[in-house]
Amino acid sequence: MTLDLNDSLQTFVDSESSQRGFVSGNDFVLDLLQKERDRAHVRGLIKEGESLPATQINVASYIASQRDRFNASKDH
Repeated sequence: MTLDLNDSLQTFVDSESSQRGFVSGNDFVLDLLQKERDRAHVRGLIKEGESLPATQINVASYIASQRDRFNASKDH
């Protein structure tokens, strides 16, 4: 893929990539795209979670069950 940046964007990419320790502007742009992909994934998970029915848990019981599970795994 080839991107044609205007002077202002090219200056921004060059400056940011240098300040953030990237070897090149390409690496900086790639990092931005990967972070956006990760954010989109998290947004999808949140939306999926919002569509699930609400449940209530007893926090003390949950913590006790996790403690029991942890202790049981240490014994093996």
